[in-house]
Amino acid sequence: MIRDENLPGPDTAIREKTGLTGCGKIASRPPAGSVTESVVAEYSLILVVTFLVVSLGRGMLPVVGYVSVGLLFLLAVTLGALWFRRWAVLLMAALSALSWNFFFIEPHYTFFIARLQDTIMFGMFFIVAFTMGHLTTRLREREEVERERQKLTAALLRVTQSAALSADPKHGLADALRTIDDLLESESALVARNDDRTLPSTLHGASTFTPPVQEWDVINWSYVNKQPAGRFTDILPQSAATWFPLQTATAVMGVFGVRLQADSIMDLITRQAIEAFALQLALVLEKEHFIQAINQVEILAHSERLQRTLLDSVSHELKTPLAVIQVSLDALADLKNPYLDEIQTASKRLQRVVNNLLQMTRIESAAVQPVHEWCLPGDLVHQACEVVGESLARHPLTVTIPAELPAMNLDPGLFMQAAANILHNAAIYAPEGTPIEITGNLEGGRILTLRIADRGPGLPEDAGERIFQKFYRGPGSPTGGTGLGLSIARALIRSLGGDVNARNRVDGGAEFIISVPVETLAP
Repeated sequence: MIRDENLPGPDTAIREKTGLTGCGKIASRPPAGSVTESVVAEYSLILVVTFLVVSLGRGMLPVVGYVSVGLLFLLAVTLGALWFRRWAVLLMAALSALSWNFFFIEPHYTFFIARLQDTIMFGMFFIVAFTMGHLTTRLREREEVERERQKLTAALLRVTQSAALSADPKHGLADALRTIDDLLESESALVARNDDRTLPSTLHGASTFTPPVQEWDVINWSYVNKQPAGRFTDILPQSAATWFPLQTATAVMGVFGVRLQADSIMDLITRQAIEAFALQLALVLEKEHFIQAINQVEILAHSERLQRTLLDSVSHELKTPLAVIQVSLDALADLKNPYLDEIQTASKRLQRVVNNLLQMTRIESAAVQPVHEWCLPGDLVHQACEVVGESLARHPLTVTIPAELPAMNLDPGLFMQAAANILHNAAIYAPEGTPIEITGNLEGGRILTLRIADRGPGLPEDAGERIFQKFYRGPGSPTGGTGLGLSIARALIRSLGGDVNARNRVDGGAEFIISVPVETLAP
């Protein structure tokens, strides 16, 4: 692009910081009139230079001879290649060779060459002049490309420093977009995605132009399809700007738009530059997203630690008065008073809550370490039924565990506690009088499977894995629970290397399956 230097341009301070002044612009296409004028001036200058060399050669001819004059022409062509473009240099080489032949090789003022050595010298001069002109032009073009690459690298570094290292992300992105606008002589817009991965309907505050309403269809298309769209592309090319998705290795962080001047073109160098800028902006937005996520995780972790400390403290403080209450109730056991029975029931319920809180605190603090012993699975199931006690007494219980199951090496306390929690859950959710079935088996010779099934209302359709989350209580849950029983059961079983899953039974009710890898004692 060629911009009138008398018109107000982007921030001068940005130009000075990046060094992108004067020839530091890319994506340029001079107006047609300027191209014609520059070509005419260049070719006119070549004619003038050739005339001066011919005049100088005519004065030197009596002293140095026509061969040295040919070297003078060759020097002029070589030096001209440092300033002129390829076709202009080739024209200068042709004019120099013909002028040397016409004015300096006998017979003079003709293009006829009488002697063979002069013919060979003329041919060699022509070849050398063309070769030198072509090579020096290529070197100059490579130098210009390298200079542009250095300017682009400097701009990329400036964008990275502005956006990634700024203490204020919004100010850093604004500085980065101003740098891009100054390099491309363009206007830019940034649309950063929301936390829920949707695209907002407003621009980022760093944007330097506001697209029309119809342009948002192009923006959304680029974001959804992860492809450039708009001007200079095959997708909605009538748009005023070109939009690039801010794609990283993990996600699309938004869309970046560039509106070049009306007489500009987007060549390969310009497109690569914009894509490089878009990648840097995407990485900056991704970094900010990760920083926010880490901060949220740290807040949640701190909250959970505080919660565990509070629960542990409260649970320990409650254990002593509960023990006193229980001892007092045992001492008054001979008295026949219905209030004492209510107190006894409430005490046991509170004791169960305190034990669950303490158990969950131990699990989350990684204080639960399995201690494996040889035991019989049938004995563990019966102990679990005794722990549940009164709640399970209101249901017909069926236990089906093959007597030939061998002894197994696992932690009996953890397994029994997990089974007891699931049994208690089945007992309180299933209507009184409905059966509860316990089935145990050894699958594959190394997986102990325990199924606990009831005839209750079953699991909510939308509950899924949520029933194993802490403090989750489904709709219609009885009063007095904390929602920790199933969460503790799964955590205990997973500490043994197994897992607990749940599903609804076809003919009504819920079924919980405990699976634990075990080592068996060979008979």
